[in-house]
Amino acid sequence: MFLVFVFTLLAVNALSQVLELATFQVGKGAYTCSQTDRYIMVVSREKKSVSIIDKQSLKLKKTFGLGLVTPVDVISDGERVYVSDASRNAVVVYNMEGEVLGSIRLYPSPSALLIKDGKLYVSSSKTGYIWVVDLQKLKVEQRINTEYPTPFFGFLRSGEFYYLNYKNYVPGLNRRSDLVLQIGDRIYRGEVAGPRFLVESNYGILVVGFYDGVLARVGSTILNVESSVDPYVSGIVEFAGAVVVSSLSSKNLSVFEPILMKRYMQIEVSGRPVDLAVLDNGKYLLVLTQNENTIEIYDTRFRKLWSVSVGEYPIHVMPIDSRRFGVLCADSGTFTIFEIEEE
Repeated sequence: MFLVFVFTLLAVNALSQVLELATFQVGKGAYTCSQTDRYIMVVSREKKSVSIIDKQSLKLKKTFGLGLVTPVDVISDGERVYVSDASRNAVVVYNMEGEVLGSIRLYPSPSALLIKDGKLYVSSSKTGYIWVVDLQKLKVEQRINTEYPTPFFGFLRSGEFYYLNYKNYVPGLNRRSDLVLQIGDRIYRGEVAGPRFLVESNYGILVVGFYDGVLARVGSTILNVESSVDPYVSGIVEFAGAVVVSSLSSKNLSVFEPILMKRYMQIEVSGRPVDLAVLDNGKYLLVLTQNENTIEIYDTRFRKLWSVSVGEYPIHVMPIDSRRFGVLCADSGTFTIFEIEEE
């Protein structure tokens, strides 16, 4: 495991430039990452390890993996690191130095992780369970039952818990459910296949189907289908007063007016868009593409400012602050931190 400092000038215009600050070798099969105020954590399935990157010093703090067999997801509360392991049917608990503090047995196949108000939420990849763990006692205090397994759950700004019924449709299986979303005790049904994204925008809550590209707005009691895009949706963000959606089956981004959800623009990108993000200052839209293996950066007028090369098989772009972002690449096994340097 090593770190390369590059500080390479990658792209420049009259006012600003993009720098590659550091590239970390985290191991191939790195599909999940998360961050705290200070650290970035990346899971490698190939090395069965977790890498902790210090965002301030741009150094690798620690790599560890004692007890891991099939690590899936990682999260931290700033004091401890929690790693779900599907083969062990457990969440392994470490301190920030990588020492094992214990484990929480969860059967079967714990997967996606979320921390909220001293509770750890863990979903199963094989059955419709989301466990709620008290982090002081490291014990399960509740189990939320879902119709099918789902890694897509969280909390609205109101504090209400929600989950998306992602596997309400799976190609090749005799399965079709109209249950799309549950918020608290409210159940929303509709024709949305594989709901994968929920965006709580300034213009309401939107839900998007992965398989059919249907965009629906969440009403008080029902889902209202507003529009659709190409299937296999890979991202949706609110940016520059618009809603932007990407699909794996198209090289065009769809830009919608957010109130009536009318598409007024399409933006052609260089490769297959796999992820979207907006930097914290709201000034830049980040579009991660495969095939070409680039990160494209747009301003609020949807003009492409830069196209920067990244590693092999990029899968995730992570905003870090108002000017920095990270890119995770599964095949090259790298996590690279970039910075937009404004003059």
